[in-house]
Parts: sequence; structure tokens; C-alpha cells
Amino acid sequence: MDEDRSEMTQGTKTTLEGSRVEILAKNLVFRVIGLIYSKSCTIYNPSRRNTEDSQGLEVHDSKRSVQSLIRQVNVLQHTLDRVEDDDEQRALEEDITGKILLACWHGIRFEVEQVVTKVVDRIVNDKTASSWMRWTRAGRLEEFGKIFEDAIDEQPDDGQRALERVFGDAEAGASKHQILLAARAARKSRNILEGGREGGPDDNTA
Repeated sequence: MDEDRSEMTQGTKTTLEGSRVEILAKNLVFRVIGLIYSKSCTIYNPSRRNTEDSQGLEVHDSKRSVQSLIRQVNVLQHTLDRVEDDDEQRALEEDITGKILLACWHGIRFEVEQVVTKVVDRIVNDKTASSWMRWTRAGRLEEFGKIFEDAIDEQPDDGQRALERVFGDAEAGASKHQILLAARAARKSRNILEGGREGGPDDNTA
């Protein structure tokens, strides 16, 4: 009975975590779409004769970023396998989770940027439409962009906020493990300095 209850609890936890990842991904996709739409007037080029020549927005260099993140995950995993300290293990697991989320996001973002930028370019640089019509379309898309940027999901719970923080740290290049080690080193140095002061001056008096 206890074993069944444990399996049910684990299954609920896994489902909840999966749902939080989906919400995070959806919010990020909405922001990217909103950003591209909001730059429709930048993509608009009335002098363009062929929409196929459009470069649109600069596409995110996903492949290189993902490869780099995979290498970082492998290094972190190797470190985790050798660490026995509980706090260090938790910090490394958080760093690994953040890197994996970021790698997945780079892949998703690449696809979204490619598709949406091409769609926007085709709409605002349609050579069969008048310049006024294309400019009007760009303005409408910018309005849609603001809607997408504001279309963030309901207020996140503590678990969702924690997941967003892990992702944000990875995106910013911050390492929970490195911060932990730096804090320990600073505390150790402070203790050494305080211990030296407590010892007083050298006893070299005559």
C-alpha cells in the first residue's frame, strides 16, 4: 500500500513538473513571437522587390549554443558524479537542469524565429500590396506583438517561480555551484582572518 502511494506521489510530482515546464515554454514562445511582431515596422522595406531576398530579423545561432550547452552539461554531470556533499549535489543538479532547459529553449526559439520572421516578412513586404497597405499591416502586427508580450500565464506558484529562476540563472550564465563554492571560500577566509585577530600581536616582547 505504501509503495503504491509512493508511486502515485512520484507520478503526480512528475506530471506537475512537466506542466510547469510547458507553462515556461509557452510564456517564452509568446515573448519571442511578440518581439518579432513588435518589430514588424523594422522588417518592412518598401523598396524591396523580392521577398525571398529578405533576411528579416537575425536568426538566433541555435546550433552552436546547443552544442556548447551540451558540453557544459557533460562537465557538470561528471563533477556531480564525483561530489559527495549534499549542498554541492543540489547546486549542481540545479545548474544541470538550467542548462538542459536553456538548450531546449534555444532549439525551440530557432524554429519559432525562423517561421514567424518569414511569415511577418511575407505579410509586410508583399509586393502585390500597396506601400500604404504594407505599412498598415506592419502597424497591426506590432499591436498583435504587444498582445503576445502581455499574454503571460496566470501567476506562477512557488515551483513555477523556482523553475523560472533556474532557467534565468542559466540564461544569465550564473552557476549555483560556483556561487556556493565562492561563498564557502569567502567564509573560510573570513574565519581565518578573525582567528588571526583573536590571537593578538606576536608574543616577541623581551
